[in-house]
Amino acid sequence: MHAFGRWSVRLLVWSLVLGHAAAGEPIENRPRSYVIPIMKAPVLDGAIGADEWPTLSISRFIESAVPTQPMTPSTVLQARDGGVLLGSDGATLFIAYRSSVHPQYGPIFNGKRDPEKEAVRIGHDDSVEMWFDPAPDAPDSVSVQILGNWKGDTTAAFIPRGTAQNTRQWPLPGFHQAHGVTNGAWVAEYAIPLSSFGVTDTTKPFGVRLCRNFCAPWNQSRWEWGTTAFNDPATMCRIIVNPAAPIVRETGFYDAAGMRLGLDVTNATAQPVSY
Repeated sequence: MHAFGRWSVRLLVWSLVLGHAAAGEPIENRPRSYVIPIMKAPVLDGAIGADEWPTLSISRFIESAVPTQPMTPSTVLQARDGGVLLGSDGATLFIAYRSSVHPQYGPIFNGKRDPEKEAVRIGHDDSVEMWFDPAPDAPDSVSVQILGNWKGDTTAAFIPRGTAQNTRQWPLPGFHQAHGVTNGAWVAEYAIPLSSFGVTDTTKPFGVRLCRNFCAPWNQSRWEWGTTAFNDPATMCRIIVNPAAPIVRETGFYDAAGMRLGLDVTNATAQPVSY
């Protein structure tokens, strides 16, 4: 066991913060992250301020599947730049994506919507896909899918466990978003009330899966690796809000050997943290 006080330690690692969980593994081995509560809500303006997001930061995406084998999970880093921030104040989940768009075409939009196929068409724009489950280990929980593009077109589906049926509901009460495209990068910021997908106790783990749909060429990537699943709570990352948690940030960079990942771990509390 190690302890560190009110300071930051930086490590160079080859592994990923969120780890890997194969189907059938117990909950203790699922990807899991503890996040410290955000004391001041970030401003949603389509730009990520330097000090607005003192919380979990992931500095890359992983391709969901092997390109020639769509059902085979990939372990390949997405070559296009991107990352995601996630935090909560205990009542709202705050999520920010920052990712590159096509250098020539910019962010891609497919055009007018067919209401019956809205979710599918949004998924083929430059877009994000977010999955949440308030009780990922319960047999009777309901997963929620939120899909949105860079223009702010958004849809939500509620899917009870063990069924392919879904109920679409939009807008979600209290949901807010903002988008900006600057210097070849799209920033998408979201504020989602935890109650809108059934979370009432943030000290218990709830499931989160965050994906990014890149265009030209199309490729879906996500923040975890080793699974192609979507509505599969068993393989979702577990998020727990804990006032004693450190702030963990990936600090990825490329060099001649490929992409390396640094970890910046900061104790923002007045007490030593053990891990």
